[in-house]
Amino acid sequence: MEKRHIHHLLLPGLLLAIAALFPGCGPSAPKNKAKTVPTSYRFVLNATFAYPSLYLKVEKEDKGGSTLLYFSDGGFDIQIFKAPKDLLPKIGQMANDYGLSKLDSHYRPTLKVLDGMSWNLSVSYPSPTPSIYSSGENQWPGGDLRKGINEINRMLRDLAEGGTLEVVGSTDHSKEREY
Repeated sequence: MEKRHIHHLLLPGLLLAIAALFPGCGPSAPKNKAKTVPTSYRFVLNATFAYPSLYLKVEKEDKGGSTLLYFSDGGFDIQIFKAPKDLLPKIGQMANDYGLSKLDSHYRPTLKVLDGMSWNLSVSYPSPTPSIYSSGENQWPGGDLRKGINEINRMLRDLAEGGTLEVVGSTDHSKEREY
């Protein structure tokens, strides 16, 4: 009877040791393991004309706050707003919840399309957390990945268009040509 008892104690330890040899085995990591707050978020949607049809950028300022830069369909000025203090942590949480770190670096249909739209996205984190970069031409990721991008962008557009944020300036979009 005692031998059987020792065997039962050794088996779980043996299984854990074997699982350690194979990192893909065992319980999955918690979904929200990274608690690092991004230093910036940027999304640009371009169509076949020279100017973006949507430009969203949230960046941390040296003094501790952050700004939201916004441009949409027409006009030449990017509006600059004082962003809520919790905006970058919210973006980081949403990026994590939707698994945006799983985005491919580029999305493109197999058929060559010489017209249409392109987009690019970046979520920058302080080192050592890897930043997220992705782009596409006439192609989007599927499922939760696209939903996550859309939800973050919807939140930023609602803030910029809602009339509740303080406008702190504007800039000609040609000065922000990182797209």
